[in-house]
Amino acid sequence: MGRTFLGLGVLAMLGLLTGADAVACPGRYKGFDGKCYGFFPGGSYPEAVRFCSRQGAQLYMMRNPTEVFRLKQLLSKQPLKSFWVGLTDENTSRTWAWSNGDALGVGDFTDWGNPADNDDQACVYARKESGYKWAVTGCGQKKAFICKKDP
Repeated sequence: MGRTFLGLGVLAMLGLLTGADAVACPGRYKGFDGKCYGFFPGGSYPEAVRFCSRQGAQLYMMRNPTEVFRLKQLLSKQPLKSFWVGLTDENTSRTWAWSNGDALGVGDFTDWGNPADNDDQACVYARKESGYKWAVTGCGQKKAFICKKDP
C-alpha cells in the first residue's frame, strides 16, 4: 500500500504540536501529549490497521473525550473530510470492538452522529460535515487514518 504522508506541519501551525507538547518521535511521526501520531491518506479499514501495525503503532482510537475534543477543533480547519475511528463490528455483527481488540464498553466514550442499522456497514469513521461525529460504512471504503504509538 503506497502512501504519501500527510504533513503534520499543518497541525504544528495550528498549535497541536507545540514545544510543550512535542515528544521525540521516529520517522514521519510527530509527538504531542506523550504519544506519536502519523496521518496517512486513503486506505480501507483493514489496510489501515495492518499499515499501523507494521509501523509499530495502532490505528487511532477515538476513546479519550479530551483528546478527541482537541483533535476535532484542529481538524475543523483542515481539508480532511473523513478518517477511520478505530472501531468496527466487522468480526461480530452488532458487537463493536476497538482496533486493539477491546470491546466497546457501556461506559466508553462514543460520538455517534448516525449509527448504522445495516449489517454490511461495519467500520466507523468520523466525518467533517457532521463535526467529526461517527458514522458507519463498509470497511472496504478508502478513508484517511491516523496511527498512534509510543515514542
